[in-house]
Amino acid sequence: MARVWLRDDQFARIAVLLSGKAGDPGRTAADNRLFLEAVLSIARTGTPGRDLPPEFGLWNSVYQRFARWSRRGVWHQVFAQLADKAYDTDAILGHRASNGIDAVIPPRSHRLVERPFDQHHYQNRNLIERFVCRIKQFRRIATRYDKLAERFASFVALTAAVIGLA
Repeated sequence: MARVWLRDDQFARIAVLLSGKAGDPGRTAADNRLFLEAVLSIARTGTPGRDLPPEFGLWNSVYQRFARWSRRGVWHQVFAQLADKAYDTDAILGHRASNGIDAVIPPRSHRLVERPFDQHHYQNRNLIERFVCRIKQFRRIATRYDKLAERFASFVALTAAVIGLA
């Protein structure tokens, strides 16, 4: 039996964000849970896809599906819905402001125009630091095995979303 990385309540929160649900265009995916567990197994152990345990199915099928979802931005959508973090760039700050979201991060020291931020809320930065420590527990991310930046970013988004569910 393959290692299970997600509890049922965690998967339920992610499942509604994944492709292949009943009512979605295209084929309905009967194995989103197994597929997600396979991807998390690869991320957590750092194993090459070819060494994926057979309980998860054909390694190439898992890789191809992961690649398709990466190209479509599925992993980043899951992350944005569950574990979104802010960065001090004008584009991100502008997008947040247009949606009525206040950024609670200090401005970069080399900003030409200073912007205010809530120092009281920022004191919770240790949560972010702990998050970085937790994400490094996923060997595939800590060692950056992926050749393509798109795939690496997708693994980061998925593991961040899963950590946010804990």
